[in-house]
Amino acid sequence: MLDLDAARADRIAEGTPFPLKFRGQTICHLPQELPLDVLEPLTEIDVDIALIFRTAIDSFKSQDPDAATVSVLDTLIDLLVMNKNLPDEVLEAAKKIGRRLLTDEGYEAFLAARPSVSDVIALVKGLMNIYGLRLGESPTSSATSSGGTTSMPTSPTTTPESNSADSGDAPATEASSESAAS
Repeated sequence: MLDLDAARADRIAEGTPFPLKFRGQTICHLPQELPLDVLEPLTEIDVDIALIFRTAIDSFKSQDPDAATVSVLDTLIDLLVMNKNLPDEVLEAAKKIGRRLLTDEGYEAFLAARPSVSDVIALVKGLMNIYGLRLGESPTSSATSSGGTTSMPTSPTTTPESNSADSGDAPATEASSESAAS
């Protein structure tokens, strides 16, 4: 039998949601776990989210946190250049996420306190820490891994010279996936 209630009890201690405090007041009470529907507005953004996650994970695995952040920001800027509607879509999704997580009253109270960009960044970082959303980490992989051997390549690292240097034109490249995304 799969008992999700028992699994949930193992993950979180019974109790009430925790308060979000800002500028000396309690803005709202946040749930102990991040509800999945909070992230749904991300699906409305016309962007290659898989590319963003892949870039973030690769960056955080191979670099120090500051260099990884710069790498992710670089990818985001490239995406902004390619999609002029992206800033509006991201802002709209962020508002919806805020309302879903903080509730309408909490969201309005947060905005009424006039947060700065730094305040919003601190909120996002704090929420990621509280809810265990850390890029580039895989909490269970090291616990279940039992060693093993390095895999062997399935093909040579170089290919034999099979074409002459003057063997015709380069193949046509596919157009951008911009039209395919719609």
